[in-house]
Amino acid sequence: MKRSAAPPPPAAPPLPFPAPMPATRPHRTPPSDRPDRMPLCAALGLVALLVACQSTPSFDMLKATRIPVTVDGRAFTVFARATTVEVVREGFASPTGRKETVSRMLMAVRQATGCKPVADSFTGDAVLQRGTIDCN
Repeated sequence: MKRSAAPPPPAAPPLPFPAPMPATRPHRTPPSDRPDRMPLCAALGLVALLVACQSTPSFDMLKATRIPVTVDGRAFTVFARATTVEVVREGFASPTGRKETVSRMLMAVRQATGCKPVADSFTGDAVLQRGTIDCN
């Protein structure tokens, strides 16, 4: 006995609108093949931080005269306005040399302004000192 083939299923009726296209995405590399962007982001963040940390005076000393000075091979920037001065250390200073740094800052004030710094008036730390000078 011969079997007859089953009739083919009926064809689907045509849609009244075009069939939706499959969603396509732009080609993305798998995460394992992508270069790691974290070092680049960290480097850019560090550069931005260093640019923001340049030696700038406080707000009320913005119109002061800026005088770069070097004392014992260390760079300082002195901002002088009338009898008030600010001195900013440039670069790195080790924690053990902070006392020496403060005395160098007072020498930088004298060298930059030609006036005697009033030692008791200076406040701050090894990065920024603020005080008055006596030009008499």
